[in-house]
Amino acid sequence: SCKSEYALLALIELAIAYDQGEPLQIRQIAAQQHIPDRYLEQLLATLRRGGIVRSQRGAEGGYLLAREPWKITLFDVLA
Repeated sequence: SCKSEYALLALIELAIAYDQGEPLQIRQIAAQQHIPDRYLEQLLATLRRGGIVRSQRGAEGGYLLAREPWKITLFDVLA
């Protein structure tokens, strides 16, 4: 589905940035992967509730992977 595809694209962006340890903002991910901001915001909230991503508040805030990229399976994302 489109929802699954967008979720995977967002997670790819977060996985690429994982080693830097700095959170990515929704607008950065949306621009890189051509995902509507509002839709991405909802997807990331769902992934956060599922324990796949975590959010960081503040001026330097955004989203990070909640665990190492190699420990996240496709099943985790789709479930």
